[in-house]
Amino acid sequence: ASRGLGDVYKRQHLASALTKAHASSALDPTNTTVFVGSLFSLATENTLHTLFAPFGPIQSINIPRGQDCGFVQFANKQDAARAIAEMQGFQIVGGGALRLSWGRSVGEKAAASCSYTCRPTLG
Repeated sequence: ASRGLGDVYKRQHLASALTKAHASSALDPTNTTVFVGSLFSLATENTLHTLFAPFGPIQSINIPRGQDCGFVQFANKQDAARAIAEMQGFQIVGGGALRLSWGRSVGEKAAASCSYTCRPTLG
């Protein structure tokens, strides 16, 4: 089954948007959040803490319920950058190779949340 040009355009547009989002996250000097993908289902916050604590102080760890990904927020950007560089592709026992990238910064999260939950007041 061939895909239409509309499907190709949508995928290219999404890829471009994601690339721009990751680039802005990487360039944001206040962003210290690392996205950790390809986790296995039994991974816990303790698992991520054990893997990432050697890179520096961690402020928070979150694995959304039912997801095979997580987020590790470091105290400073240099530690997060080093973790991404050194843990990219790391093989987890019982899982696959980790996929790491910059998570969204606190400002980006707030803007995304606001765009869905905040309604302008007419007046």
